[in-house]
This record gives sequence, C-alpha cells and structure tokens, in this order.
Amino acid sequence: MPTPRIDLTVINDSSDDLVVPRSALLQVDLIATVVDVECANFAAGAKTKLTLMEACSGPGAPQGARTLLVMESYKAVCMLIKHADL
Repeated sequence: MPTPRIDLTVINDSSDDLVVPRSALLQVDLIATVVDVECANFAAGAKTKLTLMEACSGPGAPQGARTLLVMESYKAVCMLIKHADL
C-alpha cells in the first residue's frame, strides 16, 4: 500500500535554501508537529510551520528534525492530513 502524502507549497526549508516557493509531496507519517504561524506575519507569507522527523539512516539511527514553512493555512493542512489515506 502506498504511503499517504499531501501536496503543499513550501516557502522555507531548514535543510535546503529555496530561491522560490515550490510544491512538495510530504509523507504524512513523518509530520511531527503542525503550528499556525499566520499571525507572525512572515515576509514570504508563510501560514503554517511543519516539523518533520526523518531517520538519518538504517534501523536504530538517530532521527533528524526538519522544519518547513508552507503557504497553506493551518486548517487546510490539518484537513489534508485528516483526509490522506492512512
């Protein structure tokens, strides 16, 4: 069975210097936190902050955290996650 993914527009990625916003398919089971940052008024227009937990390599390896700022609203991100085929 395929791993559920959601499509979001990433503005900022802690592990990659983005020149322009881009679309990304995010694996739902890697999403650790979803935070509404719309009131923070980020210059790029970010509305939601996601933290992803990613395994560095093989079983037993430590996990790394990756932070993404996306254009979609907190409510929209939560709905996408809820309706992803888990």
